[in-house]
Amino acid sequence: MLILVMSHFGSLLIADDKESEKSIKPYIVLSGANSRFKKKDTMRIMTPGAWIKTWQKHLGYKEDVKYDLYRNRLKLPIVDFKTCMLIAVFGGKRFNSAGYKVHTIFLKDDNLIFRYEAKSYQTDGEGEKVTPYGFFIIPRSDKTVVGEYAYRERKNGPITWIESFTIKKEQSEK
Repeated sequence: MLILVMSHFGSLLIADDKESEKSIKPYIVLSGANSRFKKKDTMRIMTPGAWIKTWQKHLGYKEDVKYDLYRNRLKLPIVDFKTCMLIAVFGGKRFNSAGYKVHTIFLKDDNLIFRYEAKSYQTDGEGEKVTPYGFFIIPRSDKTVVGEYAYRERKNGPITWIESFTIKKEQSEK
């Protein structure tokens, strides 16, 4: 069912019940401006081993295959990979971004659509150099993940969704 609000100024799309019925909310979001990943990358993480490796690289540490999860000195967030998976977005070298946020996540056909946008800001004068990132812990799914990035021509302008990545199950970090 599609709900429209009508006025003498035209119509405004409020909600599409089909999409909102399938909407998925992340359990946890970790986002910020300073990852040690210097290149743009996205990944679906499905195992503790892949998560440890990614977290170590994100913090700038060498990979330690014998990481002591019991003492957890790097404060790795613990994820239940039996019921969850993690989408990691690394922006590479950028300017004026505090990381990434989820706009919407929903199922469409055989895909999990992951819509996200930068938490960008304006500075006075010179731009601030950053390497933004976002870690999104969501319900586990075997569906192909299709990432769509929010592009806006102006700060509060309408969003155009641009496909930015596709990750099939067999391409997941394990």
